[in-house]
Amino acid sequence: MILFSLNAASDPIKFIVENNTSATLIELQISANNYSWSSFSSVNLSSSNSAVFEWIPTPESNCVQYVRGNFKKGGWSAPIKIDFCKNPNVKITFGS
Repeated sequence: MILFSLNAASDPIKFIVENNTSATLIELQISANNYSWSSFSSVNLSSSNSAVFEWIPTPESNCVQYVRGNFKKGGWSAPIKIDFCKNPNVKITFGS
């Protein structure tokens, strides 16, 4: 598995992203408000693979965040709402 992260200043939250689509995941973003997005760097998750991502919340961050992926063929996924406080070991799966 590959580890990706955003830069900030709190305890990291790790989560797994699984790509079950036929396209490569080329960008992963997180947002507290489903409007303003921050991108994880160097995302290149091919079909049928998974990776561990690390989100480091700021003191102002909420537990509830939205996560979405951008695929090489197909564009953006619908945002997925996640409560990282209730589900600290969440696995996000794109595709079935």
